[in-house]
Amino acid sequence: MRRSLYSTLKMLNAAGIDAGAKLYEDKLYVYVRPSDVEGMPFAASFTMEQRSQAADWIVACVVQHYPKSDLAKLWRVIADAVAALPR
Repeated sequence: MRRSLYSTLKMLNAAGIDAGAKLYEDKLYVYVRPSDVEGMPFAASFTMEQRSQAADWIVACVVQHYPKSDLAKLWRVIADAVAALPR
C-alpha cells in the first residue's frame, strides 16, 4: 500500500513536527524543518505522480532527524523485529 502524503503530513504536524508540501509549476516541493527552528529545512521536489515517494522521503527525513519522535521509535521497533527474523 502506498503512503499518503496528506495523512503523513497530518500525522507529523499533529506530533509537532513542522513538515509540509507546496505545489508550484507542476512540481511538488516538500520539506521537514529541523527541531532547531533556525536551521534550514530539509527539502526535496517531486512530480505529482511521485506523491507516495514524497511521503516516503518525509518519513525517512523525520526518522533520521527526529530520533525521539514516536515515528522514529516505531520505525526502530519494526526494523529490529525484521532483523531478528531468520534468513
